[in-house]
Amino acid sequence: MRLMTLTPRIHMHSSPHNFAHPVTAALVGVLLLAGCVPAPSSKISSRGDRETEQATAPAVAPPTRTLEQRLGTVFRPFDGDSDWSLEIERIPIPDFPGTYAIWGASGRYDSGNMLFGVSTVSTPDAPRPSARVYKYEPATDRLQLIGDVVGKLDDLGLAREETHRLNGGGRIVSDQQEGKPTVCRECQMKVHSKFVTMDDGYTYFTSMDEWNEREDGSQLPHWGSHFWRHREGEDWEKLHSVPEAMIAVSGVGRYLFALGYYGHVVYRYDTQTGDWKRTKVGSYKGHISRNFFSDDRGHVFVPRLSAGMDENKKLDASVALVELDADLQEIAATPLKHYPVTGNAQSHGIVAFAHLADGSIAATTSAGFLYRVQPTAGGGSDVQPLGWFHPDGQSYAASLFPVDGERWLCGAAQRKGNPSPEWVVYDLNSQRSLTVPFEIKNPPEHGMKAVLLYGSNSRDDDGNYYVVGGYKTLDGTRHLPLCLKVAMTKQP
Repeated sequence: MRLMTLTPRIHMHSSPHNFAHPVTAALVGVLLLAGCVPAPSSKISSRGDRETEQATAPAVAPPTRTLEQRLGTVFRPFDGDSDWSLEIERIPIPDFPGTYAIWGASGRYDSGNMLFGVSTVSTPDAPRPSARVYKYEPATDRLQLIGDVVGKLDDLGLAREETHRLNGGGRIVSDQQEGKPTVCRECQMKVHSKFVTMDDGYTYFTSMDEWNEREDGSQLPHWGSHFWRHREGEDWEKLHSVPEAMIAVSGVGRYLFALGYYGHVVYRYDTQTGDWKRTKVGSYKGHISRNFFSDDRGHVFVPRLSAGMDENKKLDASVALVELDADLQEIAATPLKHYPVTGNAQSHGIVAFAHLADGSIAATTSAGFLYRVQPTAGGGSDVQPLGWFHPDGQSYAASLFPVDGERWLCGAAQRKGNPSPEWVVYDLNSQRSLTVPFEIKNPPEHGMKAVLLYGSNSRDDDGNYYVVGGYKTLDGTRHLPLCLKVAMTKQP
């Protein structure tokens, strides 16, 4: 194979953020949050690890959709032997109290318009943080706010409110501790999940909170999560509420899946019947994989962690990729290599994935190891370890995209010790890759450092890739979201 000749040409548009509130992002005030209301349809009752719910959903004839629409991406021809250039355009995200980052929360409507979820933190000027959702129209370069989660809850009359005794750090105290009684109102500080458009015409996502959780896995966030859906141009519908923090969603066609902590809990929603199912795959303490994936057969793939201490009192962990069918019954479990494990939020599990035209799915672990999951005639899947995504070995490869849908993958990766990210192009045929600089020129006037890049699978109809994430200002006082439109274009 002859690897392509690269002459990177980076283009960048920028617009400085308005810094009306120069507050250190990590500063956390006493939260004013609230309680637990069931979803309007019904609620899940506890009956062990596996639970089922029946809900009413209208019978909708699936519209005709292209393969790419169903997979939530776009494929474009790519000649690996041609010269091409890398063009990057920054899409400015408006600043608002508590704004923080886009943690991989991207997706698309069937129209080709894009969606981004901006997560927030609690600050003195944002005591009730609420994630916001933006729609971006590539044809007009227009970014539009389509709603914030707490605002939607307030409008629906579903926002919860409770009185709790809080300590000085804003946490609920035990019965034996002293605390100040405080009226707490619900917040939903994150939309961490992707946006997934299903065959019923709805686009689905989840919101979640983190208040009062413990990263060792011993305590869930107080306000849990909500499932949302809407059609482009229409208002949101709150579909369901659950106690866990639902960090990721996935779905192709009929079955929607969501992954949450703690314990790698999986929910499945049948968009045709309205039936809900739940199971617990298993994890280690507070570890949560940032991503997972599913295919058009209704099979979902989730890491299972088993861990203990060896004779030297060091962590001894094993990880398997568990394949479940649409009824959440286990089909197979395949050991995963190069999947770092900690008992808290420091290890990120599966961080990125990309759908391919033959029904297979490529995915990276947080160490940058690449797998391809290929469906087989027998009903299960062949989990193929391909090696390192980056040509120099380990990297944080938390963005991954299909290029032509057959042979080529690409995405941003960050190597430890290298302050600048790189763009990786990977050839599935030869299992080789190369890199070019991913240089963000013309940054906003407050400067950028500690850039983090995410984003999986999502491309617009022109073939642009959407890399999202966050960064710190040079003075370290703020953390802000980052949204980049990336194109690989042939040189004349």
